[in-house]
Amino acid sequence: MDCADDGGPIVKRELPLTTPSVGGYTLVDAFPNVVFDIPSAIAWPKGDPAAAPFVLERTGQIKRIENATTARTVLDFGSQVHIGGEGGALGLVLHPQFGDGTGPKPYVYVWYNALPLLQRLQRYTWSTTL
Repeated sequence: MDCADDGGPIVKRELPLTTPSVGGYTLVDAFPNVVFDIPSAIAWPKGDPAAAPFVLERTGQIKRIENATTARTVLDFGSQVHIGGEGGALGLVLHPQFGDGTGPKPYVYVWYNALPLLQRLQRYTWSTTL
């Protein structure tokens, strides 16, 4: 007989088929028509609540959600990423003065597992002309 950590029997339960309410909040699919492979981070430019967010995928792509219906790849550095195990591109942040990307610091920082098995923090410069 299998036992739980407290020594009692393990009770198997079915997972709920609906999303439970969490502290009065309900989960909503914000971008129902946009599909990502393995998203690991999302960042919105500060100062403009209607600005399109950036999404980082573990495979090494940064995508920008456009019109809440499509995602366009704006950077692909996948050839530098080690995706094995829990690796991959794991963190994305925009510089606090990123604004709309035309200011003096249009920087995007990415944390990822690089080949051959290195941790890397990389800064990219966003260009609005892309």
